[in-house]
Amino acid sequence: DTWLTPLELIERIGCFDYDPCPFKGHPTAGRLEPLCGLKSQWQGKVWLNPPYRDADIWVSKLIEHGFGSALLFARTGSKWMQRAMRASDNICFIRGRISFMRPDGTYGHNAGADSLLLNFGCEVKDRSLGVII
Repeated sequence: DTWLTPLELIERIGCFDYDPCPFKGHPTAGRLEPLCGLKSQWQGKVWLNPPYRDADIWVSKLIEHGFGSALLFARTGSKWMQRAMRASDNICFIRGRISFMRPDGTYGHNAGADSLLLNFGCEVKDRSLGVII
């Protein structure tokens, strides 16, 4: 299933230069990767809403890149999430659950879990978005 980040949420987080795993026609960043983002050279401030089944691989690449934000479910107990949280410069636990968008532009019900942002080399623009540690 494809669930897209609401663009108004991204606006509250900040502006991004590059999205390595975008959905065509959903402008999350200045440049949207047309091919496989895991095999590409990442540039600038990265927006990352990865496929959650493989989130650890995508977040590892963002850690290596060192500049951007990753939107993930706040399931903080896994080894890879613990490593990613330690590597981040700050974490924003988003207030409330996100209603993600479907590819047709309609909104789904609230997500099945709370969300967080792992930030590397940047901060959330709108600090009222949630609790930042």
